[in-house]
Amino acid sequence: KEIVLKDISETNRSTIDYEMIRKVKCGFSCLSSKEQKILEDYFGLSFPNTPKTLQEIGSMLHINLERVRQLKEVAIQKIQEKINNERSL
Repeated sequence: KEIVLKDISETNRSTIDYEMIRKVKCGFSCLSSKEQKILEDYFGLSFPNTPKTLQEIGSMLHINLERVRQLKEVAIQKIQEKINNERSL
């Protein structure tokens, strides 16, 4: 079964699967620091747990919205592959 990450900002915070967040954060080891920052901000994984838009993240990192979107997608794919590979062991 393949794991698909959802946009936490669209999920009721009280129903978030914290085990999934733990696994995702563990998967961060395969990401660059920029990819980590993008996912943490986009999904609201770091304090104060407020998800940010791609535009907001781009402004903070001084890159355009499209580049943020590309890096987010690559990072999600890397984490999905890592988690799925660990499941098959």
